[in-house]
Amino acid sequence: MNSRVVAPARGLRWLAEGCVSHNYLEFYRHAVEVSLKSGDWGRAERYADALDQYTSEERLPWADLVIACGRAMARIGRSGSELPLRADRDALLDEARRMQFNEVAALLAAGSCR
Repeated sequence: MNSRVVAPARGLRWLAEGCVSHNYLEFYRHAVEVSLKSGDWGRAERYADALDQYTSEERLPWADLVIACGRAMARIGRSGSELPLRADRDALLDEARRMQFNEVAALLAAGSCR
């Protein structure tokens, strides 16, 4: 079975059992990124939504940027063209660079994430 399927399922099981909070943050960030890179737009949005829900009581600028990036890049991927959403992506890229969130900036700079 594909490790891109097995690893996230295993990670979700571990999260369901309970663990320290940074594991949730890192898991969802990596899951969004892997989903975008594999072109699984729906899964990327679901992981972004899960991170949004996890941080809903205490907003974190880093997490908010990952959430916005995942959603924007999924919209771009789904549309097949970044042109209509280029301004959204560029604004997020500027914000990622300003905040020095280099991994998120790299993901956004890659364009379609493929």
